[in-house]
Amino acid sequence: MRLDYKILWFEDEKGWYEAILPDISDFLAEKGFELDPYRQVNDSDLETIIDEDKYDLILIDYNLLGGEKGDVVVEKIRDHKIYTDIVFYSQSGEKVVRDAAKEKGLDGVFCADRKRELFLDKVFKVIETTIKKVEDLNNMRGLVMASTSELDIKMERAIIEILKIFPPVDADNHKETIKSEFLESLNDRIKKITKIDPKSDIETLIKLIKEIGSYHKWRAMRRLCNSHKELKEFEPILSLYQKEIIDKRNILAHICEEIDESGKKILRSTLPGHEKYEFNETEAGEIRRQLKTYLENFNKILEKIQ
Repeated sequence: MRLDYKILWFEDEKGWYEAILPDISDFLAEKGFELDPYRQVNDSDLETIIDEDKYDLILIDYNLLGGEKGDVVVEKIRDHKIYTDIVFYSQSGEKVVRDAAKEKGLDGVFCADRKRELFLDKVFKVIETTIKKVEDLNNMRGLVMASTSELDIKMERAIIEILKIFPPVDADNHKETIKSEFLESLNDRIKKITKIDPKSDIETLIKLIKEIGSYHKWRAMRRLCNSHKELKEFEPILSLYQKEIIDKRNILAHICEEIDESGKKILRSTLPGHEKYEFNETEAGEIRRQLKTYLENFNKILEKIQ
C-alpha cells in the first residue's frame, strides 16, 4: 500500500533535524501520508542509498559535515539520472543556494532559507506539488482498491491469531462464529461448510477464512474482538469499518469518468443510491487517512495478541 512518503534528507545537525521532523510528519498526516525519513550526515554513502524510485523528495543542506557541499551532492544525484524533486537550503539564505544551483545548471531544485518558517513553507509547497504529480484520481482509485485488499489480509491474520488466544472451550464457540459467516457468505458451498467441526484445529478454517468476503471478515473480527477483554478497546474503530472502508470500496468499484459543465474531468459513482458521489482530491485525502488509521489499528491488534 502506497501511503508512505519517503524523504532522503542530507542534514548533519541532528537536533535541528529532529526539531523540524514532527512538523513535516504532521503536515503529511493531514494529507493521509506517513512520513518515512532517511537521514544522511553527508554524501559518503550516496552510491548505496540512491534509488530512482525510492524517494518522493530529497532535502539537502548546503554545508554538510565531513562531505561535499550540497550543490555537489545535487550534481552527483542528477548525474545518476535521479530526477526526484530537491529542496536545497542554507543558513546563509536562499540566494546563496540559488546562485550555487544556477552556477552548476542544476534542474528541478527548489531553493530555501534554513530559517524554520521559511524552510517549512517551501517544503510544504513542494510536498503538495509532488503529491499532485502522483495523485491522478484514477490511480488513487486503484490505490484504495489495493489498500482495502491489504486490510482484508490483515483481518484474516487477526481472526486466526485471535482464535488462538481464547481458552479451548471459548475458541470452539468462536470458531462457530466463523462458520456462521461462511454459511451466510458462501451459500453455494453450504454442504461443504456444514461438515466443518467447530472443535477442529484452527488450521482447518484458514482456507475458508480467506474465501470470506470483506463484509463477513469484518463482522467476524468485530465479534471476536468484542468477546475478548483485551480487544474490546478496538470496538469503536471497528464499528465504523463498513461505512468508511467497505462501502467506499463498493462505491469506487462503480466509478465512471465524466465531464462536468465546466469541461472538467470528474469521477462520479454509478452505484444506485450513490449517484451524487464525486471522487475528488479532498475525498482521496480523507480515504487515505482512514486507510492509514485502520492499518495502524489492525497492526496494534496483531501486536497485542502475538
